[in-house]
Amino acid sequence: MASAGREEVNLPENVQKYVNNFDNSLPGEDFEHPHFAYRLNFERRIVNNPGKADKVIEFIGPEAEFADNISKEYWVVKDRERPKYRFKRIKAMMHAEGFVKFNQRHHTNLWKEMDAKNPAKGYGVLLENDWYWYEPWVAEVRKHCVANRNLYTDLRETQ
Repeated sequence: MASAGREEVNLPENVQKYVNNFDNSLPGEDFEHPHFAYRLNFERRIVNNPGKADKVIEFIGPEAEFADNISKEYWVVKDRERPKYRFKRIKAMMHAEGFVKFNQRHHTNLWKEMDAKNPAKGYGVLLENDWYWYEPWVAEVRKHCVANRNLYTDLRETQ
């Protein structure tokens, strides 16, 4: 299970066997857990030819003939535009979930407190002078509303 994504390394046979046995003994949820992930950061660096690069990685679309039988040196990348939300839509979503007192002031205080418009956080994007929020931000707003239910719900409606 685990060794399929590992690059070929010239390890002594007994070490390779130990590593494979260990990987294969891990329950799936442990093996997939983010704490045990191998993370890569791709930076765009232009070289004149592939021979000058440390390693060449070719990105292919999912429609490529061999995408289903992908080798460990090829990765399938699916282009997908992430859904974006304006505050008005987030507010409507929270109201629909019963947080009828959640308003723009609460939202502004929350994003300022969490520095959520910092691009490094990945909560949203500035497009043509308008801020759009991504789904992870909507989840943060929801979590905040749930944690502060007494501030955002109308107690008369629940009685």
